[in-house]
Amino acid sequence: MMPGTLHLAAFSACMGVACGLGLPQGTTGPSGGFSPYAQNTNITYYNGLSAAAGGQVGAVDDCGKPVGADVIKSLYCTPLKHSGIGIAQTVNGSCTFTLFSESDSCSGYHRHVISIPNGDESTCIATGVRDGGKGSGVWACG
Repeated sequence: MMPGTLHLAAFSACMGVACGLGLPQGTTGPSGGFSPYAQNTNITYYNGLSAAAGGQVGAVDDCGKPVGADVIKSLYCTPLKHSGIGIAQTVNGSCTFTLFSESDSCSGYHRHVISIPNGDESTCIATGVRDGGKGSGVWACG
C-alpha cells in the first residue's frame, strides 16, 4: 500500500470508532438509565422527643411536635438540629437512614443504621439531639 492510502485507511478506521462510540452503549442497569428507587423523600423535624439516639419510635404520632419539613436527597448528608425526624416511606426499595450522633458532618463512630419500611406513611426516628447538640444522617434507597 502507498503511504497516502495508509493514512486514508487509518483516518477511516478512527472515524468509524468515533462514530460507533457516539451511539448508545449497552448497560447492565435498569432500562432508561434511571434508578427504579426513590432519589429523594420528605423529612419532617420534631421537638420534644426524649428517646435514645437511633431509636425507631414508629409512627410519627409519637414523634413530638412538628417544627419544620424539607426534602432530603439520597446519599447526601443532612445536618440535624431537632430531637426527632419523620422519614417518609417509599413504595419500593430497601431504604435506610444512617444516623450519626454527635456529628453534623455524617462522620464518626457513633452511628445507627435504621431500616425504613416500605409504605405510604412516615417513620419516626429519635436523633438524640438536645440543647444545641449535633447530629446528621444519610438516607439511601436501593
